[in-house]
Amino acid sequence: MPHSKTTSRLRKRQSPLSASCPSHLQKESCIKIGGILCNSLIDFPGRPALVIFMQGCDWRCPYCHNARLIPEDAEDTVDEDNVFEILRERPQAMRNLVVTGGEPTKQDGLLRFLEKAKMRDIPVKLDTNGSNPNALRQVIEKDLVAYVALDVKGPVERYARYCGTGHCGDAITESICILLENRIDYEFRTTVVPALHSPKDFESIGRMLKGGRHLFLQPFRSRHALRARLRLSREPSPEFIDVCADYARRWIPTTIRW
Repeated sequence: MPHSKTTSRLRKRQSPLSASCPSHLQKESCIKIGGILCNSLIDFPGRPALVIFMQGCDWRCPYCHNARLIPEDAEDTVDEDNVFEILRERPQAMRNLVVTGGEPTKQDGLLRFLEKAKMRDIPVKLDTNGSNPNALRQVIEKDLVAYVALDVKGPVERYARYCGTGHCGDAITESICILLENRIDYEFRTTVVPALHSPKDFESIGRMLKGGRHLFLQPFRSRHALRARLRLSREPSPEFIDVCADYARRWIPTTIRW
């Protein structure tokens, strides 16, 4: 996405909360899959994909819109073998998988699951918050994913404010460096939260990502925010996000996703 002031307006992704697990998929699995979206045209750039939502997250971002996925345990989970069964029945061009969360790198079985996908020639996009740079490095070094989307919550010096826990700034800095130093396809993305961000924060974010391929900005949605005070806060206007994007574009190509 270009260094242009022109705003690219893309469809908002569907929440897993509206994609409950069919009963025949609810089995035991070595990884915890808390939800599934069988068809997505917007989550894997240029590819139709099946999306799985990993259960469990190590951060407590106050604006999180998927709070159901934060606990490690869930009443209903999806069996991983059924995920591969669904993909096997599709034409090759549609056998693409997005692994999101929750936080996928929190799960011990992630590498083994991705290896199974690779054995089946299934391209995978991994979404991560960057909290586990060692896992991210292994995934890339083993060539287990085709694309990585890394969430960048805000300026690193105030990162605890955005992730809801301490000692997270070093991890995100290392994860950013891993992507900058590798040839894998990737993107950075930031959720714009007026109650937490000022437009100038995005110059700091852009500077932190200098040399990166692309930053996507997406609007905060208040309805399902984890913290009650943010459920009552205002969502960003197009004008507010445009200003934020202009600051970030001083350092990295930036596009707005709606």
